[in-house]
Amino acid sequence: HTAEVDEHLRTALGDLYEQVEVEVLMNDPASISRTDTPLWDVLQRAVPFVTENGDAWLGGPVKARLKMAGKDVRSLNEYEGHLNTKIQFLLNAALGFLTTEQNNLFKVLTIASVVGIPPVLVAGVYGMNFHFMPELSWHFGYPFGLALILISGVLPLLWFKWRGWW
Repeated sequence: HTAEVDEHLRTALGDLYEQVEVEVLMNDPASISRTDTPLWDVLQRAVPFVTENGDAWLGGPVKARLKMAGKDVRSLNEYEGHLNTKIQFLLNAALGFLTTEQNNLFKVLTIASVVGIPPVLVAGVYGMNFHFMPELSWHFGYPFGLALILISGVLPLLWFKWRGWW
């Protein structure tokens, strides 16, 4: 009967027959988990075909076992779909948490750059020591420059606090 079963499986599976080592699977059912072929799909197609078209060469107990195997394959496919849905949900949740953490990190970096750039700009201008800078000849020119640097850093920080962004 092995040759007949093999021929019927070849007819049922078509192109997939060459991808699946059917003879190995028939003789060693434990090898199902070791193949790279989407075997549940193969079995889902093969079992109903063999069950419906194998009346002449299948015995009653074998046909009953095949029907049960077909139900088991459908059940496992549904369970696999359920698990895939759960895994996708968990993956989306993890990505959501990562996105939130990244947003917080970029918010801190944005605040640091907005608070830090104006004082650097003021210090850069006053560090040029141009000849026609009236502040350099003032008595309080140096404290004025330091106060301007401090104010240009504190004002954006206070604005972020007031807006509730930090």
